Amino acid sequence: MAQETPWENTNAAGMRAYQQGNYTEAENLFKAGMERAAKFGESDPRYTSAITNLAEALQAEGKYGDAEQLFRGALSNCEMANGPEDAQVATLLYAMGKLLAKRGRYAEAEPAQQRALAIREKLLGAEDPHLAPMLSNLAMLEYLLQNYTEAQRLYERSVKVWDKASQAGSVNFAQTLQNLGVVYFGQHKYDEAGALFGRALTIKEQALGEEHPGVASALTKVAIADMARGYYAEAEAPCQRALAILEKSTPPDYAALIEALMNYAQVLEKTNRKAEGELLETRAMVYGAKLKESKAKNQDVIAAQQP
Repeated sequence: MAQETPWENTNAAGMRAYQQGNYTEAENLFKAGMERAAKFGESDPRYTSAITNLAEALQAEGKYGDAEQLFRGALSNCEMANGPEDAQVATLLYAMGKLLAKRGRYAEAEPAQQRALAIREKLLGAEDPHLAPMLSNLAMLEYLLQNYTEAQRLYERSVKVWDKASQAGSVNFAQTLQNLGVVYFGQHKYDEAGALFGRALTIKEQALGEEHPGVASALTKVAIADMARGYYAEAEAPCQRALAILEKSTPPDYAALIEALMNYAQVLEKTNRKAEGELLETRAMVYGAKLKESKAKNQDVIAAQQP
């Protein structure tokens, strides 16, 4: 068995700290790992991995500006060292695009993601399974930019790539199915959307377990597709399940709880149980107040962490 290198040990320790929520410790370990990885050369995948790991820790601490600066510096150096179509350039572009999207800068994120995808396509071929999540992420950007036709095209292409790959049972694939269903739902293609939501639900249940919050999201989508087609009786069971899962989840996802309660309230009102529905609407209002309070606290924390 090969002995782990100092870089591998440091990187593994950083990952453990990150997964445990010790982001400051993770940042320091990833910084040390990046210094060690630099000795391999900037064209080495370990150096790119060290940068992306450090950037993730910085983002978790709310240091988005530092993470972006790190990516831009590494990208410039990598392009000069390896050329503009190098695999590591694509990795950095993709990661930076995700960061920009997280900050709501979709128009800036789009060309970074497009360029990353073009490089990977040239290196790997148009149907390589590694392209599927990249296609899905770019599709989400296009959807957020209201380029719905392009979002649909990319989601459909991602699904085709994933369907041919061994990861067809992955949570990422399920989320892509669900997102494509949202696109169809917006086009009033409720039958097509419902079928995709159903597939996503099955995969998530198998991959995550029936009580996972990710399953609640899929159940909510199944319910709204039923409701849009007037199938209120059929929508009640997924509404009940989604709400039960979310009420047991910690920390609470107030936005998801509000959506689940409002959907269930609509089902009750459409099936002649208006008083019960109004009680759920009142509960949704309580969660709305808690969501507002939570957002205000998060803004204060982020502001305090900025230099």
